[in-house]
Amino acid sequence: MMKQTPNQKNEQLPVNPEAAWRLLGLATRARLAVAGTEATEQAVHRQKARLVIIAEDAADNTRQQFLRQCQLADVPYRQFGSKAELGHWTGHEARAVVAIIDQGFASRLMQLISTIET
Repeated sequence: MMKQTPNQKNEQLPVNPEAAWRLLGLATRARLAVAGTEATEQAVHRQKARLVIIAEDAADNTRQQFLRQCQLADVPYRQFGSKAELGHWTGHEARAVVAIIDQGFASRLMQLISTIET
């Protein structure tokens, strides 16, 4: 019997959506995430953003604006959660977008969000 690596074990476990939210909260407390349209836009333009999370209930104009910006800057993005959830987990009022500025947090969040969506 082959021994599984820690990554293989994590991929087999069911993912609770709250895991992604807790990780987002941790990134925010570590000052490795910025919330809101202006802060996110600056992070993308300054090439600091490693992942942009767009709320599923964001206004169409906001969604299109950040989809374009992310594609032009080659920044990965995910549509996940509501504005209220993004705001809550980043310690703000409702926020339509959040940028993660750390590659480690960004990679893990992309993994979790992809697992939750499937």
